[in-house]
Amino acid sequence: MKPAKEEEKPPQPQKVKQAVKVDKFKDFRVLKKMEFGITCDEQNKKLLDLMYAHASAEGVAPSRVVERALAGLALDSSRALKVRAKGELGCEMSDADARILVNVIFSAEVCNLYEFDGIALEMPGNNLGNNTVKAICSKIQENPSRNVRLVGLDLSNNNLSSGSITALSRCEKIRSHLDTLLLSGNRRLLSSQGDIRALEAMFSIKPKMNFDAQGTMLSDEENKRLTKFRTQAALALWRQEGQREEREDTFVKRPAADSGFATRVSFRVAQSLAEDRAILRSMSVGNSETSRVLSRRSEHRKIRKRKRQRENWETKRKMFENWPEEPSPDVLEVNDGEEENPSRLEVSSGLSLSNSHSETDEEDFLRDDASSLSSHSDASQDRTRVNKRKTFEEEDWREALKKLRQNHLPHKAGSAGVGLDEGQSPSDSEEEEVGESVSCTSDSFSPKYKTQQR
Repeated sequence: MKPAKEEEKPPQPQKVKQAVKVDKFKDFRVLKKMEFGITCDEQNKKLLDLMYAHASAEGVAPSRVVERALAGLALDSSRALKVRAKGELGCEMSDADARILVNVIFSAEVCNLYEFDGIALEMPGNNLGNNTVKAICSKIQENPSRNVRLVGLDLSNNNLSSGSITALSRCEKIRSHLDTLLLSGNRRLLSSQGDIRALEAMFSIKPKMNFDAQGTMLSDEENKRLTKFRTQAALALWRQEGQREEREDTFVKRPAADSGFATRVSFRVAQSLAEDRAILRSMSVGNSETSRVLSRRSEHRKIRKRKRQRENWETKRKMFENWPEEPSPDVLEVNDGEEENPSRLEVSSGLSLSNSHSETDEEDFLRDDASSLSSHSDASQDRTRVNKRKTFEEEDWREALKKLRQNHLPHKAGSAGVGLDEGQSPSDSEEEEVGESVSCTSDSFSPKYKTQQR
């Protein structure tokens, strides 16, 4: 009975998976052997070949997690090379598998195939220890390219222990550019003061770093101390950004030949504000204190803006404090610096002077003008002279002088219409008399004219 059952079994040459392994590199189809839907293109094929070469050289069978990470290698929105090597139950990476992956990722072949700006490693849920961290630090320093730097590292739910954070903080390409560090679930991590001091050194450079250390040996007191340190570092960075923003605002006020300069500066200011608001999301603890810090920062920005506006208006006020008020279109009044007198000089829109003035007022007017020219010690007289001068500069002072002589001052011929030649208009004779008896400038009346009147 038993041999009959064995004969009834269908033949098992259904091992076509090996043939699929050849087809996946020839046709670049979906990697069916790995049982996940990732399309493999030519660049990923070259990386897989390189990974198989490293694995055969070390005598290690490549893990499915490593194959999946290299097959799905792509750039994210920030042009960072995203490496997703997430472990699953029954399918995890060891330190040897991670070393193969790191050797491929930080090799020169990746720099030739991709144009990226930083590398983000996501390796959660595996069985990785401190040897993986040491391999990352050593391989990233061996590559001289500036684009090969670590901008994100996710090592949550692994077996890291004390000393790994210190190794990360000693690497320049990691501590100066790392924006995300996720270490949750490592139960033996952050048990030494050396790792905590290493975290403080990293926070002093990147206080806005997205950090998560839940489920580690970090105590509540140390957690509060780290939160306070991050807040102080963020405030120091904010002060530097505020000073730079004030300098940029000063440059924007100047007329620049580049029309897009102000737009770029405004974009940088808006970007810095968005980064400030992102601190609340990046810090996993101390949200109440951080929110108070951010509210104070926004208030300080408003205060500085209002202060700059007040300084601008104060400068304008000092510039124009001696400038006469702008006259109305109907009446232009000459300010003497004295009390208001209804018999003072008023010039209408047609520049005709009122006939209600007496010769005494005219003599006072000329005497005040002469005294203001001769004596500069009296501040009120000097201010009166400046007001008169600027008023006559704004208007046509020649026309004003003609109207003044026509309506008030006695002419040589006795009246405006007596003693005129034939074909000569009163305005022509007035121009000749003005040219003969008065030599005027735009600053003031001539002393020659005042002497003749006296």
